[in-house]
Amino acid sequence: MHFPKIRTTRTSEEQANKVVDEFKELEETGFEDDEEVIDILHAAETLVRVHFEGRENIFEELVKRVITKNRKRGYYDEECY
Repeated sequence: MHFPKIRTTRTSEEQANKVVDEFKELEETGFEDDEEVIDILHAAETLVRVHFEGRENIFEELVKRVITKNRKRGYYDEECY
């Protein structure tokens, strides 16, 4: 994770909508605002935290599975992590 954990009462669905809102803000800038890109990352990271709250123990294994799946699909140029 990259950002400090924020205090939020949002559900996973509400936080997913926040990611969409942040993307719309970037879109409004013509995809030219670097800070809006980082805002998307922050909102997405918060979504992950909210979604896996109380289930953090499965998070790392799921990340490994997704990396393996994507590596098989040829998505990575080099080793990830």
